[in-house]
Amino acid sequence: MYGRLLSLHPLLGHREPLLRHRTDYIFRSILVHRNYKLIYVLEPEDIETAERVLIIDLWDTRMDPDFLAARIPAAE
Repeated sequence: MYGRLLSLHPLLGHREPLLRHRTDYIFRSILVHRNYKLIYVLEPEDIETAERVLIIDLWDTRMDPDFLAARIPAAE
């Protein structure tokens, strides 16, 4: 459901505040339930040339934010 929605509207999500410090990707998120955020990136990041949406993680927003941010490894 959300994969199709994001493929049609890739900028639907906001930049994820907990991952703004990261320089490897521009992480975006949408709230999919009151306690869950879907974290995703566009690849490539330019909206004009973006070919796909990569879903990175599903966060339980009741957990420690630092732990959640640390779960996403840096790109190589």
